[in-house]
Amino acid sequence: MKSVLLLKTQSNPVDPYVDAFKQYQRNTFFLAVLQHQPVNESILQTRLSQLLSNYCGLIVTSQRVSETLSAALKQLDESTQNTILSSIPVFTVGPATDDSIRRLGFQQTFGRGCGRGEILADLIQVWYQSTCQSKPLLFLVGEKHRDIIPRKLGKTRIEELVVYVTQELEQSQSQVVEIIEKHPEIDWIVVFSPTQLCSQIASLSRKLATIGPTTGNYLQKLGIEPNLVSSAPNPVSLASDINEYDLNN
Repeated sequence: MKSVLLLKTQSNPVDPYVDAFKQYQRNTFFLAVLQHQPVNESILQTRLSQLLSNYCGLIVTSQRVSETLSAALKQLDESTQNTILSSIPVFTVGPATDDSIRRLGFQQTFGRGCGRGEILADLIQVWYQSTCQSKPLLFLVGEKHRDIIPRKLGKTRIEELVVYVTQELEQSQSQVVEIIEKHPEIDWIVVFSPTQLCSQIASLSRKLATIGPTTGNYLQKLGIEPNLVSSAPNPVSLASDINEYDLNN
């Protein structure tokens, strides 16, 4: 059975990419090339304790943020935690992040079908107008993130807080080679983030896909042309695009 190597940490308890590729009879292998370290934990605790009075909701656009948020919520008293989960709106950018937020217990989520930050920003603008909100949204982000949402919505509607930083893991290239040698049925490698490893994987004679245009542009600057850029940054679109590419090439 053909397989795909995803250069990302496998999400727990369920990684949606596994099920997405199973639909096309593909196995999935994962290799973490980045490590994520929580930061500003005490500030996050303070912001969450003030969430109901100072903010009108949260923006969460990555599963790493969901994991950090999960740990922070557990530090709150049960009453505050339950109130936040039941009454605070959370804006997400796609099904994977939306599912991760839902698993934490949040009951009001928006943006599952957006797929891109630009579309989510438009959705939030409409929501602001329809609900007449005056408080800002708390946008929880990683150290490296795009500024599309705050740029479109403005500083009065968005307050950013960096809750994790990202570092590259060493020995990743040798691990990629080892996995491919052990599993020669791997015919696709999917890149999720611009890393130093990107310049090395082009020599592995495998088709390359990226989860979005940012990483695709990064590869092109290195002189590497990816075989495809996912039409939307989510598991279903990626798996479908790879299947369609193979059918037509």
